[in-house]
Amino acid sequence: FVNLIERAYSMVLVSHKTTFVIRDRYGVRPLTLGENSSELIIASESCCFKDDTKLVCDFQPGSVSLIDNQTRKINYLYNYKLDYKVTGIKKTQYCLFEYLYFMRPKTTANHINVNHFRLDLGKLLIKEIKEYHSDTYQYLVSLKNNSYQNVLVCGIPSSGIVQAESFADNFGFKYEQFIKQKKNYPHRTFILENNTKRQEACHKKYFITDEDKMNIHNKILILVDDSIVRGNTIKH
Repeated sequence: FVNLIERAYSMVLVSHKTTFVIRDRYGVRPLTLGENSSELIIASESCCFKDDTKLVCDFQPGSVSLIDNQTRKINYLYNYKLDYKVTGIKKTQYCLFEYLYFMRPKTTANHINVNHFRLDLGKLLIKEIKEYHSDTYQYLVSLKNNSYQNVLVCGIPSSGIVQAESFADNFGFKYEQFIKQKKNYPHRTFILENNTKRQEACHKKYFITDEDKMNIHNKILILVDDSIVRGNTIKH
């Protein structure tokens, strides 16, 4: 099955005596093993582990593992990357959106902590602007030197906030969360089925208080969005 179907899946097949754990050959989706004194926990995100559960490892891309439910012994039955009969390139292709958008900041997957990843993106954004948009970079430097109090950085809630805070901190600007997200709004905006619903979602999801409107009046605002798929959020 692993040789036949490329991606994207993680499967846990449980019977009375045994559990099979299968991850696609590219490792598109995360799959993590945790353990405490009484049980093994298999999850897509380590942030769901309780305090008494330690993160053991990630299941390897292209692997098939067999767990004995009674003894909790794990046998690694197959690994696509080690199969000499399989030809072609055997590279991992982790989904970038998992780290940008889907996974929670406390999660560590594929030896990468999501919060640290997003902090690094804030630093990388400064580096990219400096290398590829020198005029914009010089403009930002002049703002920092001459108009620091009039500049506010804000991240688009909620998964864009860490990157924006990192950008502001490393560039030396003030961070202000003047764009807020309604706590009871459940949807991921970009994943809705048509553009009309996605645009409506932006109007329902985000708001700015009257106090924040006064605070940002006549200020220079830098918005950091974590993912621009269609542009609906940033336009709104």
